[in-house]
Amino acid sequence: MSPTIVQGDLIMTKKSSVNSYLKGDIISFYSDRFEPNGIITHRIIGVENKLLTTKGDSNAVSDVQRVNPNLIVGKVISIIPYLGYWVMSMNSVGGKVFFLIMPMIVIVYSEIKVIEKYSKSLY
Repeated sequence: MSPTIVQGDLIMTKKSSVNSYLKGDIISFYSDRFEPNGIITHRIIGVENKLLTTKGDSNAVSDVQRVNPNLIVGKVISIIPYLGYWVMSMNSVGGKVFFLIMPMIVIVYSEIKVIEKYSKSLY
């Protein structure tokens, strides 16, 4: 199965009641599998004894560890393609510098244009 969410997509999640998570839902949940307090987004493929079995759409096998509903961040309610790249760039040093410097450059440029226009009207 090809993935529903690909790298660079931005997802929006909504917390739901523990009993509302169903087979087929895509959820984000806390997991120490790859990093401490990491968040994984996978599809629910089974529910047994209130524990959820999940699997990534592009993974061949299901996740070994089942998910306790208390670890769920939320159910995916919206996927915005490519917007995640922009958000990730905002979290980088270069992105922060760019998004802070660019508005200043635009403001300075527009002020220079106003001053030039004003000084021409004086002559």
